[in-house]
Amino acid sequence: MLSQSVLYDLRKAALNLRIDVIRATTASKSGHPTSCFSAVEIMTVLFRYYLSFAVDRLHCCDNDRFILSKGHAVPLLYAAWKMRGVVTDEQLMSLRKVDSVFEGHPTPRFPYNEAATGSLGQGLAIGLGMSLASRIDSDRFITYVLLGDGELAEGSVWEAAALAAYHQAPRLVAIVDVNRLGQSGATMYEHDVEQYEKKFSAFGWETFVIDGHSFEEIVDVFEIIKDRQYDKPNFRIAIIAKTIKGYGLREFADNPKWHGKPFTEEEAAVVIKKLEDDNRAVAPQFFGPETQCLQDRMKSLNRKGIDHYDPVIPFTGVDLQKDENQALFERGKKMSTRKAFGYALVALGKTNEKIVVLDADVQNSTFTEFFAQKYPTRFVQCFIAEQSMIGIATGIEHRGLIPVAATFGAFFARAYDQIRMAGIGRNALRLCGSHCGVSIGQDGPSQMALEDIALMAAIPQSIILYPSDAVSAYYLTQLSGSYFGGISYLRTTRADTPILYDQNQTFTVGGSHILRQSNHDVACVVAAGITVHEALKAYELLKQEGISIAVIDAYSIKPLDTKTIMDVGQLCGGNIVTIEDHYEYGGLGSMVAMTATQHACRVTMLCVKELSRSGSPEALMKLAGIDADTLVQTIKKLHKMS
Repeated sequence: MLSQSVLYDLRKAALNLRIDVIRATTASKSGHPTSCFSAVEIMTVLFRYYLSFAVDRLHCCDNDRFILSKGHAVPLLYAAWKMRGVVTDEQLMSLRKVDSVFEGHPTPRFPYNEAATGSLGQGLAIGLGMSLASRIDSDRFITYVLLGDGELAEGSVWEAAALAAYHQAPRLVAIVDVNRLGQSGATMYEHDVEQYEKKFSAFGWETFVIDGHSFEEIVDVFEIIKDRQYDKPNFRIAIIAKTIKGYGLREFADNPKWHGKPFTEEEAAVVIKKLEDDNRAVAPQFFGPETQCLQDRMKSLNRKGIDHYDPVIPFTGVDLQKDENQALFERGKKMSTRKAFGYALVALGKTNEKIVVLDADVQNSTFTEFFAQKYPTRFVQCFIAEQSMIGIATGIEHRGLIPVAATFGAFFARAYDQIRMAGIGRNALRLCGSHCGVSIGQDGPSQMALEDIALMAAIPQSIILYPSDAVSAYYLTQLSGSYFGGISYLRTTRADTPILYDQNQTFTVGGSHILRQSNHDVACVVAAGITVHEALKAYELLKQEGISIAVIDAYSIKPLDTKTIMDVGQLCGGNIVTIEDHYEYGGLGSMVAMTATQHACRVTMLCVKELSRSGSPEALMKLAGIDADTLVQTIKKLHKMS
């Protein structure tokens, strides 16, 4: 039973949160006030009494974490941080303005947002990542994730729930705001909270069904959680809270027509007065000063913890010439770039204890199994749940670790929304997509990554690295790992290919290497990955006929070394030929062509223009017109025309 002073304090705080939500959304003339109101009591109890967070030490390792998966309710989150003294009233009133960090859905521009959300169904996986990071770092914080009932229709939520139970994730709490209504009408189960309880229970979670507007019931469940934090930390608790959308405003409660609609200034004034009058009638004490004990409680929550991790993460490189597998990388030998990636991960894992590797049940193909065998406590098996793998990696990265997630390049397409949101969140994820292009052969088009460069390149601040041999793969893995500016994507090849480079060769983001060049080249061939080898074959064939070409290994697809390519292209009479194992739009050829016209160069693009099929790698590359013979014929035509 709550004391009267605590109950009055909670009611007053809840009233203030509702008023602040109304004021902020009205000022911005947009937002989702009724979606906020269903979670007000939960947020009031959590942020006023249970969320331990040193507000003046953002990176404190003991800070509890809170993720707003139902991101459209972010005005409530800002109002809660105002209650904690982080946000001023003036800042709150800047909601959704172009010069404000208080955006319409959570982004890290407001640093107390733990993750970029708003694309629904992603918060639980991110919370799982933070929970697993706490185990790796031996931290003891609680991770809270507030979800809406509508987003529980997303399969990614249940992927994360299953993985959390499998990995025995510590101190993870999912709070489901079951307010019955989505955007256009009722949710799948409406107020049938037993359906949600059964599902979470089936996935191995402990569940509590509560009245989401009862302070007593909310406090009771949070007390249980706090009691277990240190003595019994291995818990995953789902709080199924039955709530009402628009709660606190009788005229607007449980009304689907008010989704995403703010009040006008006139309506807001009336509604706020009604809220105040209703609450004053119940408890006049609301409008008195806070008691000293309540002030002390807030002070203790805000000032908890002294230790913190350094947000600037050190990264130590490795030298292939000193690697225990150095002999495998001798020039002239063959090795797939995906296997070299696996060797590089092991070497980097030795010098960088913050590296964590994730895989989606293909570690024997991506060769992350090498890392898993060497550092099992820093390997996360995500099974065939690519969306959750990216969400988990996002949560891990937020806690100051260095995640590397790998699967077939084609299967990153399923997780693209999560990758896109990680880009919005400025999360430095290192992704490795293997089995790229038609060169994978007999497995057929469902396994071929042919759109991946275009997808990854579209994300701001992303980089794309595409090694042609094992040495470049080893060093480009290192460059990917050391990139903290956003998403980095490493594209690897299934086939064993000849090693082209010496072990002391250097590589840079935005660089390239000129592999062949003379004073009488008729064309500049720009290739990357497996087509570099086709370009070198074509060079030898053309040489026999007295025709010379320049060959550039454009191992950095984004940013592209346009200066070198255009300089060499101009020396070749403006003739540039790109050859790539990727679809026509958004690949290497497209990127070269974007700048070619500014330098009086003409680009001929050899790429995959039709749907592929099963067959040998050689037959499929020939069918697609990205083989050495097709390149030779293309060069001869250009030579005749010049």
